[in-house]
Amino acid sequence: MLGALVGNIFPRILNLVVLSGVYAKCTREALRLGIILYGFRITLDQIMLVGYEGIAYAFIFVFSTFFVGFFASRAMGLDRQSASLISSGSAHSSGQSEYYCC
Repeated sequence: MLGALVGNIFPRILNLVVLSGVYAKCTREALRLGIILYGFRITLDQIMLVGYEGIAYAFIFVFSTFFVGFFASRAMGLDRQSASLISSGSAHSSGQSEYYCC
């Protein structure tokens, strides 16, 4: 919100930031961080409740789903970006369903 407000009030500053390349870098990194944090809807109390075994189980489950989906997609002839996108979504969904069911 603050960035939109400043960009609309001071368009010359926004143009300088865009021309410097900082805008593209920050937008990409902020978008990635936002996606990660959006999927990470678990509190520290819940993490401490499940312990190391629960965290390791969830880690293995999500990453194995990603890698199986990625390599299966590549074997079916999809390009790297599409395979990564599809397997990331599947891994995220499997992690969410695992979180809600247990």
